[in-house]
Amino acid sequence: MNKARAATAVAATTAAMALALTGTAQAVQVGTGVSHGASRASATLELNGAIFRVSDNYVDGYGARVYYSSSVRSGSCTNEQGGGTTVTCDLPIGGGVAITWRLCIKDNETLLACTAYRTDRTT
Repeated sequence: MNKARAATAVAATTAAMALALTGTAQAVQVGTGVSHGASRASATLELNGAIFRVSDNYVDGYGARVYYSSSVRSGSCTNEQGGGTTVTCDLPIGGGVAITWRLCIKDNETLLACTAYRTDRTT
């Protein structure tokens, strides 16, 4: 991955996605549900260790959830702690495993907005 691609953000009216490189650990960052110029939720997947961090960035009563699947396991990582909080989920997945995932904003179990699915490989 080159630095120019890592620094490029792709935005849409209800979703924004960016690829970032943090030190020597690769991280993929995705955000969804732009409101008043601020992202309602964001998530990072640290590829070296398969660690999701799901942040609720907006005090609105909604939660944030990452849905993921791989050949090893499938599931979700949910933040219902309220605006300004981050939840960490450490997945027991080894290196070289493709993880397909997306981030959603939810009201109880109703999905309000989601990013497109993306696939990234653990290192």
